[in-house]
Amino acid sequence: MAKGDTPVPLKYNKSFGYKMAWLAIRSEDSHAVIDALGLSAPQEVNWEKGIKTVYEDMSVAGRNVFITPPIDGWTLVVGDWTGHVGEGFPGLEKFLARLNARFGEAQGFSTHRAVEDHHWVLARNGALLRSFAYLGASGALLSDKGDLTPIESSLNINIDVPEDYDPFSDAANIVSPPNERDVMAVAGAWSVDPTTLDQRPDVPETVILARTPVK
Repeated sequence: MAKGDTPVPLKYNKSFGYKMAWLAIRSEDSHAVIDALGLSAPQEVNWEKGIKTVYEDMSVAGRNVFITPPIDGWTLVVGDWTGHVGEGFPGLEKFLARLNARFGEAQGFSTHRAVEDHHWVLARNGALLRSFAYLGASGALLSDKGDLTPIESSLNINIDVPEDYDPFSDAANIVSPPNERDVMAVAGAWSVDPTTLDQRPDVPETVILARTPVK
């Protein structure tokens, strides 16, 4: 790991999001969410321990997640495991489609700038409405299903590179791949931008740390 390139914030407050994956579930019942995800060994901890645990857990296949208290009607489930629950991205899409059948709406987000790996998924009323996933390291569009939502249209994301594209030309800005800030913008428009939680004194001071079904 390069000097200064740490996957964890220098100070653990309530905000998170960069180099992380999470789900947003339309529910104010954290225990129902825990049950639906098959999580075990729940324990109440402060935000510092919850965030520190999931960021440092990324090297062991995401064996832990933390569940936030309800925030504007949403419960967030945070940890690397949530980015690939269901065995890979197609499995995540199917998982969210099933999960929202119980709660009415479920969303998935993930971003990691080291390889420019970004996704956002929206499932509502039993159907997958929107799924976008991009891996910048290989220039691969992994998923682009459903209609663009208004926030996505406003971001002017464009990953189609013309054959005569010159990155040094004045027109270089015609190519605008997604980045981690776009993921936060989409999350904020759809549900909750997790990078803004330090500005929310109304959010309770504890979260629930739990174990994932990963063996």
